[in-house]
Amino acid sequence: MMKNIVFQSVVSLIGFSSCLFAAGVAVDTGQTVCYNEAGTVISCPNPGMALAQDGTYQSGTRQGFAVLNLVGVSSVTVASHTGLIWITNPVDAGIGGGYSWVNAIAACENLNYSGYGDWRLPNVRELMSLVNRQNQNPAVGVAYFMNTQNGYYWSSTTYVAGDTLAWYVDFSVGNVNATPKTYLGWVRCVRGGL
Repeated sequence: MMKNIVFQSVVSLIGFSSCLFAAGVAVDTGQTVCYNEAGTVISCPNPGMALAQDGTYQSGTRQGFAVLNLVGVSSVTVASHTGLIWITNPVDAGIGGGYSWVNAIAACENLNYSGYGDWRLPNVRELMSLVNRQNQNPAVGVAYFMNTQNGYYWSSTTYVAGDTLAWYVDFSVGNVNATPKTYLGWVRCVRGGL
């Protein structure tokens, strides 16, 4: 009962911002600097000028996270900017790396963690919402996402140009790319959805 009250309170607090995300509002990437084509830090161009970058605008809905410890070590992280609920530390849930895409999906779907059995592998958009480019190695807020590895994390999204590939997020720097579904990657499960 108490878990439901806490969960409903958190969902009420984040309802408005999750509607914004679902409607397609961009999430702030945390990028505050600009780079040239060689990867060297440069002064950011003024807004509206050619080659203005995310570091110029620093726009989007700010990321917001809260860690809830509902059952002992079974902590979850609630993202106020999306309304999604993430496993804070995959190691606590008995998952981590070394999963093919098919096995990553199964690991989340078969998971019973923190009193919930409706976990799933996030889509690429949801997974990208965790990236904070102010951080590297890993490019995520480690206080909210413990034991995040510098590596590829699977999304549930299949690459449209070839069904043998799926999208991943490389949390060492926050890049997104596609790789064969047989590749062994990391897993971070989520519940809720957009």
